[in-house]
Amino acid sequence: MRNSLLTVAFFVSVVFGQTVNITGTVTSGGQPIQGAVVKLFVQALACTSKADGSYSLGGQVATIGSRSLERANGFTYKNKSFVFTAAEPIPASVKLYDPAGRLVAGVFAGTLQRGETKVLFPLDRIGHSVLIVHVVMGAENATYRLVAASGKSFALSAPAFTNGKLSKALAISDWLQGSKAGYAASIQPISSYTGVINITLGALSPPNFGPNTYIYDPTMSMSTIQSQIDAFNTSATQFGNQRTAYLFKPGKYSLNVTVNYYIQACGLGIVPDSVTINGSVQSRGGSGSWASLSYFWRGAENMYVIPPAGQSNIWAVSQASPFRRMHIKGGLTLSDGGATSGGYSSDCKIEGKLDFGSQQQWYVRNSVISSSSGGMWNLLLHGVVGAPADDWPNGIHTVVDLVPLVREKPFITIDGSGKYSVFVPALRTNCKGVAWDSGAPAGVSIPIDQFHIAIAGTDNAASINAALAQGKNLILTPGIYYLDNSINVVRPNTVVLGLGLATLVPANNVVALKVADVDGVQIGGILFDADSSSVPMLLQVGETTSAVNHSANPTCLFDVFTREGGVGPGKDTCSVMINSNNVVLDHCWLWRADHGTGVGWTTNLSKSGLIVNGNNVIVYGHHNEHHQQYQTVWNGNFGRNYFLQCEMPYDVPNQTAFQHDGINGWASYKVGNSVTDHEAWATGIYAYYRDAPVTVANAIETPKVPGIKFHHIKLISLSGNQGTITHVINDTGSSIINQYVGGQ
Repeated sequence: MRNSLLTVAFFVSVVFGQTVNITGTVTSGGQPIQGAVVKLFVQALACTSKADGSYSLGGQVATIGSRSLERANGFTYKNKSFVFTAAEPIPASVKLYDPAGRLVAGVFAGTLQRGETKVLFPLDRIGHSVLIVHVVMGAENATYRLVAASGKSFALSAPAFTNGKLSKALAISDWLQGSKAGYAASIQPISSYTGVINITLGALSPPNFGPNTYIYDPTMSMSTIQSQIDAFNTSATQFGNQRTAYLFKPGKYSLNVTVNYYIQACGLGIVPDSVTINGSVQSRGGSGSWASLSYFWRGAENMYVIPPAGQSNIWAVSQASPFRRMHIKGGLTLSDGGATSGGYSSDCKIEGKLDFGSQQQWYVRNSVISSSSGGMWNLLLHGVVGAPADDWPNGIHTVVDLVPLVREKPFITIDGSGKYSVFVPALRTNCKGVAWDSGAPAGVSIPIDQFHIAIAGTDNAASINAALAQGKNLILTPGIYYLDNSINVVRPNTVVLGLGLATLVPANNVVALKVADVDGVQIGGILFDADSSSVPMLLQVGETTSAVNHSANPTCLFDVFTREGGVGPGKDTCSVMINSNNVVLDHCWLWRADHGTGVGWTTNLSKSGLIVNGNNVIVYGHHNEHHQQYQTVWNGNFGRNYFLQCEMPYDVPNQTAFQHDGINGWASYKVGNSVTDHEAWATGIYAYYRDAPVTVANAIETPKVPGIKFHHIKLISLSGNQGTITHVINDTGSSIINQYVGGQ
């Protein structure tokens, strides 16, 4: 049978029903390995090794053996493109794998039309010296080995490179692969499906978390680590491109870990006490009394900090700077001599005092504190052991005893043998205090080899979607990912975890990240940046509203940060849309920029920060600012919002630009007209009309039904006599020029 689908022409013979009978042992370092997966690379057969390392792989396969190949015409690779030639239209796919059999990227999936098809694919950015290319055309398939040659090209061997062509070896019948999490996989060509083949797995192979992730070990020089951390802090800027993650292996360190813009510091233990920092994990106030107001986009997770005697650990930040799963031997202070504008912490144990300092607002969830002090306007302590008494409306504390439903954010761990995993904590209901105080928390550990570890500049939407389609979870290593298509999460229970403020920038009017209406997806630690192409939204959960109940296994979103403007004229219709039911959103900052580049009323456009269409959605730690119409639109029933920090837009040019349907302004919080049940706690809404005197009729609009309740509302005008909010909610409550405190 002759087929000239590509520029390569080859003869094949089809063999149906061939028997597979391969046996052997799997070892590493001379020791038998139990639980290793042995599989045929092309055929869908696999087995698992026993306690003595033995395996037996059997079954029936249909194979295609290549008899001959005209090597003169290989794949051409010119101007960073694969070029194929088809005699007639035919479905085809081309995928690249590394020598361990892990998918690197999908080159093509679709129908080759008659004639030449050119596919842009920059192989020089893949970062592998050896690649396996698997080609499927119609009912035929073939596998080839490519080796990097000079000139950013690939060939069978380095000398066999001519005029940009990718030379091919003869098609191999199949490859046998042995793999187990924590070991380097083994993959070898086979010419027969019968016989004895022993497999040796390589030594422990650490995952590649990309060039911007720094993994520290307690045996390393502390001065070397300190110097590197200090250098990153010096170079980090508010709207820069740097993205960095520090991962600390279990052990003891003597360091001052200062966390600046786009830096995330994480311990790799199963509990915070696995990684001890004698010193600090800190964000310090800059020069000037207002510096910390813009200390955004950073984070610290999963460490035990022992400050010097008599000192507190200082975490002087504002929005998008989560402090998660931390244990502080002394006190924690949330300001450093200047103003700070609000933030979030959860799953933390503070043995000393939690001092809110100058924080205007703060949300604390599932934590343990000994005492607290400070703060200015609106503090919500939720499920906190040691919380002060609720003193609203005379004070600033809202205290809610139990958290109704929550899952802590997934995190990366390493065990004593050096094996990496991602731990997904279990759901908790009606809970209080930290999840880890009695030891390892409940949950599941997912081996790192079940993740596609994406690297900015190498991975794109196509390669990420190809990995997700094969059942992989996803880690986005620190960097900026420019997307020409949506990342699509369609498999239930998929985990998507960003490191070091990994940033997604969509173009071509596409949604950056779309989640299907399925159970149990976990997404955390991602910054979404709108660009000038005006995308519909940045994150979408569920394509449309549905009646599907996900209460037993809800999708959970953690540390979701969006931005329109600041780094350029970003535009979207809304930042985040939640259509699925039972979603839990645990901490977000949805920010239409009020400063930076690409900023102006007609420049960085965004109508709303959050639109909730699903039922039974819960939001914890909600920060949402400066959008041009309703900041929050909540159309789903039985919604619960615990804490809101919301500033109306600064840059309204005049009243005409900020009104609708004969109503002055837009309410910051809009509950849809068909909603009958909704509750919110500690709702803070602030007005600063920098550029013009503006009046807003209501801060909050809802249907007037008994099932809708707002507990504790704080309104503040920061613009003096320039503008006002006429009513608090539904034409009720007096106008505010300076401050209103109230609520049920």
